[in-house]
Amino acid sequence: MKSNYSPISDFVEDIATEEEADEYIEYIEKVLNGSYDNFEIQLNATSVFIKKDIAILEHFFTSKEPNENTIETEQFKELILTWKEKLPERFRS
Repeated sequence: MKSNYSPISDFVEDIATEEEADEYIEYIEKVLNGSYDNFEIQLNATSVFIKKDIAILEHFFTSKEPNENTIETEQFKELILTWKEKLPERFRS
């Protein structure tokens, strides 16, 4: 049976503020525009290694498979932008 689990969702769900989303978007943009060759973001349980064409996400402590996913860097940026738009709804009191 194929799992719907994805380290991508674990990483994105850990982004709790618009400021944090903006920070990650800035790193992605610096890789996309060539200011950085690549960039790695490590959170408590997940990380993303951002290259110009692809982002590789990994979950360090899961027994679920796969513990690593890839996504096109532009798609990853769009995913974080979409998540950022949803943050006020998600964390409403």
